[in-house]
This record gives sequence, structure tokens and C-alpha cells, in this order.
Amino acid sequence: MPPHIITAHSIKEAKYKSVDTILTRGKYGKDQRNEKVKHVENLLTWIRCEDCELSEDPLTARQQIAFADDLINWVPTEHDYTYGTEAREEDSLEKTIQLLKEHPETRRAVIPLFKPRHVGKENIPCMVTLCLYMDDDELNLTVFGRSNEEVIAMQSDLYGLSRLVVWMAERIGCDVGYILLHIVNAHVRINSEADTIKKILEEWY
Repeated sequence: MPPHIITAHSIKEAKYKSVDTILTRGKYGKDQRNEKVKHVENLLTWIRCEDCELSEDPLTARQQIAFADDLINWVPTEHDYTYGTEAREEDSLEKTIQLLKEHPETRRAVIPLFKPRHVGKENIPCMVTLCLYMDDDELNLTVFGRSNEEVIAMQSDLYGLSRLVVWMAERIGCDVGYILLHIVNAHVRINSEADTIKKILEEWY
């Protein structure tokens, strides 16, 4: 089946369109926790970093800020993984910034987040790879993810990753472009998220 492509001008719009796409075009199934889900394969969401807003909901906003803070102001933790930890392994993030400074035309600015040690474990990264590239003096990011929950997690992902691009662009000395988020399995939880899904579709919550 061809990919599902979304263009959004806010995270709220991206969330509405992704949930609507899953509900109207998706398939039912169960995840590894035996929870009922509906999902689509290969959901692509395009949004400019400047349009990735902080949520009006206080809890969601705190989650967004925490995700961004881990990426930018990372400190070591005891968690199985954090994206800040994975992005900095073997100094990957700093090396990528230097590469883009010295060779803005590069196609090699790639930061792996999913590592061989994650294979077979229960708690593993949803985002697999960050691929950064310059176009018209703007820094853009394509994110490849194996799985993403679109009701809650996607908001933090887009906000946090947009802040990372802004921070990297400031370090490099360039403008800020867009994010393309490519998710292999984009899903919603039919039962536990039912009330929130209804609110999203009715109110663009």
C-alpha cells in the first residue's frame, strides 16, 4: 500500500490528521501488550520546525519540554535508553554538528538511535535514525521510526525534535527548516485512549 502523507502547520493539526488517517484507513490488531490498536503502515508527517508549538495542555507541555530537554541538555540516567543518550554515543551529535559546519552539502549527517544492544529487549527506542541535511541554508531533519503512538507520544516527538533542530542550527550558523517524520507503524490504542481520540476528532484537542 502507498504511504500516507500528511502536511501540517501545527502539531495539533498533525495529531488530528494522523489520528483521523488511522481511524479511517487503518487496520485493527493487538500489540505485544495485548492491547487493541488500530494502525497504518508508513505514515509520513511533514511540518516546519517553526510550526511545532508547545501544547496548551499543561501535562502534555511538560512532557514536550522534558523530551526536548533530554535531547539538548542531556544528563546521564539509569533508564534503559533515552534519545539524548543514544544521540551522544561515541560523540555522534557533536560530530554531526561539525560535519554539517564543514560540509553543508553532506549526505552523511546520520545519527543512529536504535543500536544492536536494543534488539530483543522489551523497552527499546521507537525512533531509529535521525538524518540531517541542508537545503537553501536551512537545516532539515528526516526521522525514521519503527513505531509511534499518535495520540500522545507524537506531540512530544515533534516538539522535542524541532527544538533539537533549532539548537543544532544555532550551533551550525544556518536557518531552520522542516521535519519529515516517517513512521513504519503509526497506531492508536482503541480502548485506553477512546475518550482522548473522540476529543481530538471533535475539538482538534
